Amino acid sequence: MNKSKANFVFGTCLFQQAMGTNNKTGFGLCFLLLVALVVLPQNLWAQDQATAADRNETVLTAMPVESENIPAATGLFSGTSFSGYVNAGFLMNTRGASWNGNASTGSHNGGGLKGLYVSAVKKAQTCKAGGDWGFGTDFLFGEDSRMCRVYNGFDESWWTGRDGRGNPWYGFAMPQLYTEFAVHHWTVQVGHFYTPLGYEPIPASGRFFFSSGLSYDSLPSTHTGGQLKYDGIENFEASVGWVNGNDEGFSDKTGGSLVLGFFKYKFSDKMSLAYGFTAGDYSDSRLDHVLPYHVYGSTHTWVLETSLNPCLDLATTADWQKRDGDFHSTTTTFGQYIYRRLNDHWRVGIRAEWQRFEYLSARDNELVNVTLGVNWAPTGDEKIFRIRPEVRYDSNTADPYGRHTNKPDQLCFGGDMIYQF
Repeated sequence: MNKSKANFVFGTCLFQQAMGTNNKTGFGLCFLLLVALVVLPQNLWAQDQATAADRNETVLTAMPVESENIPAATGLFSGTSFSGYVNAGFLMNTRGASWNGNASTGSHNGGGLKGLYVSAVKKAQTCKAGGDWGFGTDFLFGEDSRMCRVYNGFDESWWTGRDGRGNPWYGFAMPQLYTEFAVHHWTVQVGHFYTPLGYEPIPASGRFFFSSGLSYDSLPSTHTGGQLKYDGIENFEASVGWVNGNDEGFSDKTGGSLVLGFFKYKFSDKMSLAYGFTAGDYSDSRLDHVLPYHVYGSTHTWVLETSLNPCLDLATTADWQKRDGDFHSTTTTFGQYIYRRLNDHWRVGIRAEWQRFEYLSARDNELVNVTLGVNWAPTGDEKIFRIRPEVRYDSNTADPYGRHTNKPDQLCFGGDMIYQF
């Protein structure tokens, strides 16, 4: 058995073991979808394998794709690239509930403008003689701004409405505002930036699925602080730094202090492994709004990405978080992603996740998410325009769905259209 097939078997078995026997329905659905996705007739995509191989595309990117249509800046800001996207969509459940659970984007039952995203980035060149400098600033308006807002900072109160549960709905966010300096293979980055932890990025243009996975609720979105990056070893990247907590702004009021680390090794063009962590004093604002307690602990994430062939990509993920002090909780998450390219216009994918949340030894909760999604690029270029319909199944042992039905699971239908510029 080669490494690629071993990764698939490992991820599937790990997910089954984690779910145990209390989620047979969810796993059965997951297994059938996995089998259907892998054994699709080869003639559907064989004719486009050469085209896909020439592109050598990455399934998920950490940032929106840079546009080639916007002129680059000159002078002091030479090398600055501008990019962005706009997307609108909907997500609705079969229970008639006003809340779609842990879907993150579109958690209210309905639709709207998910995001108008604009990014300006000047990347510091590590091999430039005499060193170089760069910066990054991102701006987001829409429902997805709730996914990357800070809890103590300039964009905490930039809201224009609220959903049916009283949570902020439409709003503004500035998920990145940083500067960086590079000398040889070393780069120092200081400011407010996206977390390197986890697999699915915040920008919608970097995700295959319209909705977000379960890890969104347990992992940070952004950090404020500084990190030192190194890229002097072939196929290896590393960074370490200090941040003032999770999803905190420049005016941190909680006194959080964390060590942030990230390491990634590329075994070949078809396999890579990434590990990230935070450890220290969390003093999380999300907890302080409810319980003003002192909290410390650590978070660890692993991501194994494998390409079986130019049309089939896999990702196996694992997250573990432990918090102690006046607040005790443990969160464990496993995920398996499979993406199949059918041709230049169509890709299909499945996401299967299991998460266990242990809270003060009194509120243990198990969640399961199985999402089947499709990406359709009418023009044949998914870096410009995509339509992303999906079907999502969720189960939850502690928080029932629907105020009247009080059911432990639900089915959601949704999707969006996203245009990148």
